[in-house]
Amino acid sequence: MPLSSGEAATKICPPQTIQHIQSVIKLTVTPSWVNSVPSNYGQASAGSIKADEWRTLATIYLPIALVILWGDESGSPPPPDNYFLRVLDHTMALFQAVTVACQNTMNNE
Repeated sequence: MPLSSGEAATKICPPQTIQHIQSVIKLTVTPSWVNSVPSNYGQASAGSIKADEWRTLATIYLPIALVILWGDESGSPPPPDNYFLRVLDHTMALFQAVTVACQNTMNNE
């Protein structure tokens, strides 16, 4: 379902969302081969995010953070017409596309 023009004005990334993402980055344990991202992501002091850091954010940290933040209301899913649930659905589709695009495959051709 497309977003209406009134919904487009909703602020989806207030400071509390950035703080939640930062918390997930700090608390998530990842294998040693996963490159780190700045734990102060979203702040000017973090500097510019590099391509590999964006990939790590989009494939590990942001899905965890946003599902916890927007996809759960006290242990049950929010109503299907919930604005943030629809934003989450679109965001997860984008993250899936990033995962597919970043897969390394080789063939004999």
